[in-house]
Amino acid sequence: MNSNEIRNLVQRNFELNLNQKKRTKKLVHARAVYFKLCRDCTDLTLMEISKTLGFHHATVIHCINKIFPSFNMYNNDYITIYNEIKMQDSKAPMSKRFEAAKNENNNLKREIEKLKRKINKHETEAIY
Repeated sequence: MNSNEIRNLVQRNFELNLNQKKRTKKLVHARAVYFKLCRDCTDLTLMEISKTLGFHHATVIHCINKIFPSFNMYNNDYITIYNEIKMQDSKAPMSKRFEAAKNENNNLKREIEKLKRKINKHETEAIY
């Protein structure tokens, strides 16, 4: 999968244009998914990834290291989109597709554990 294919898939899933120079939340998150996919599914350097959308390579680093990991805490929908696109990479070896499915499974398990803790907390508060 190349960066143009990834861009088209991300734009289709988020229903927006990644080349916009705005900083709306949805657009920033879509770019973070795009940058992470480019990093994981291509051999492009950070500089090359940044040039595909006309940004500085530091923006790519920030998105990959700070914004993308926050999805686990705040919005698993973006992780789901990331994993779906990553699994669409027909050229990706089975091990990469398996790893993407395994990551999705682990994210869902974490979400279940969070919900169980919330339920237990509310049950404990209701007793006292």
